[in-house]
Amino acid sequence: MGRSALLAGVAQTLGRVSGFLRDAVFAAIFGAGGVADAFFVAFRVPGLFREMLAEGTLSNVFVPLFAETSEKEGLKKAWALANAVLGVLLVVLGVITALIYWGSEPLVLMVASGFTDSPGKVELASWLTRLLAPFLAGVSIASLFGGMLNVRGRFFLPALAPAVLNVAIIAAALGAEQWTAWTGTPAIGAVAFAATLSGAVTALIQLPALRAEGFRFRPTLRRHPALKRVFAFMGAALISVVVVQFNVLVETQLASRSGDGPVSWLMLSFRLVQIPMSIVAGSVAVAALARFSIVRAQGDADGARQTVTGAMESTMALVIPAAAGLWVLADPLVALCFERGAFTATDTAATAEILRGYSVAVAGICATRVLLPIFFAMGDPYLPMKLSLVVMGLKIPLAVAMLERFGLIGLPLSHAVTVSLEAVVMLIVLRKRIDGFVTGFGSEILRVLLATAAMTAIVLGLDGWMPDLGQARVLLLCAAGAASYGACAMVLRIRSLRPLFNRLQRRRS
Repeated sequence: MGRSALLAGVAQTLGRVSGFLRDAVFAAIFGAGGVADAFFVAFRVPGLFREMLAEGTLSNVFVPLFAETSEKEGLKKAWALANAVLGVLLVVLGVITALIYWGSEPLVLMVASGFTDSPGKVELASWLTRLLAPFLAGVSIASLFGGMLNVRGRFFLPALAPAVLNVAIIAAALGAEQWTAWTGTPAIGAVAFAATLSGAVTALIQLPALRAEGFRFRPTLRRHPALKRVFAFMGAALISVVVVQFNVLVETQLASRSGDGPVSWLMLSFRLVQIPMSIVAGSVAVAALARFSIVRAQGDADGARQTVTGAMESTMALVIPAAAGLWVLADPLVALCFERGAFTATDTAATAEILRGYSVAVAGICATRVLLPIFFAMGDPYLPMKLSLVVMGLKIPLAVAMLERFGLIGLPLSHAVTVSLEAVVMLIVLRKRIDGFVTGFGSEILRVLLATAAMTAIVLGLDGWMPDLGQARVLLLCAAGAASYGACAMVLRIRSLRPLFNRLQRRRS
């Protein structure tokens, strides 16, 4: 599982590095004003359906079932199940794409009703939403393809999807003026069109790898016995995975009522938080779901317990120090990534404040991302569903109250409260259901916290001592933080990082 997560993590790192470049180019060209706000909201509309339908719900339900079918009935039956799911998925995607296209304006208002206070902002966001409508189909099919490849032990290629999207957006942003010359429409339209194109490309580049495994793309609407189990879990799973999207939706809606800029600050700060979410939690979750599904289908209880425990320990050992780093270095990180061109120092200060709020939510978001698919693999999406309904009920009054009390930073802090509550309850339930799970987990987290505290103290000390070296300064502080955390983790013998340290020692020898 560690090797699988590492492969996915390398691909996710490429995506995050290209994401830095994407956001830097986008912020320099379009800034953090009304045009950028309109694009982020337009992108959020298919993004909501993307998480609910493909990368969250369908993948979490389909991957365990595909793994079980492959183990118990053979690969040929598993491919038949995949084509049956694809047939239904294509019909659903066609309907949703049409709804997004024809209902773009109501959907924009659902995400950001505050846009009505700025003339032309709703119309621009609606036009961009129509351009982005087909994006959902491409990334949904790509997500299903990726799930099949993960079960077959191939993790690198499916995780490259963010890099494809980022490269497309960078190219479009740089060529935005040419787009206006060719089409006579706003330059931001080039970015929306490129994003849509990237969704189709992401799906297509995975087909050769699937074909090499024996898959043939033949979607069908014929009934398949296992489809009943897929649809039985879909409703509960849909509600379970929508919580993070609901959190972001509420935060975007409230931020849109504060004029031009807050939506962009919110989205750009969340992009930085997605670094540990994608590279660490996303990679570990993908590998853990595939591994847990296989060992559970084989009846290996000890393997299942080790998979869940290892996934949680590895995730926390890396995301807790990352969250501390995001808090301590929020201002220089935002300046390094975005402050150029149309993105001003005022935008940097506002984005950094929100980033500090989101950094508090990182551990909860990542824990939930790892734990939620485990419930689906165990055949129980209903407890997470009930928990999600409670969290969603708390979100709106909590976000409104914290916004009034703390200002814009209250929005990400409300996110931290709700997602941490969800993660804690999931841990408590899994502890009862998986015998031996979280054995020694508390002492492991304590060692991680001690190493993180030492790292934070060292970085703060260096921050006050180090001379002004421009943008290189924040990179040096990040490197010093990583080195000091690694040293402390080795001294404290953090269990989840021992395989890495052992390998490094062998290579040095």
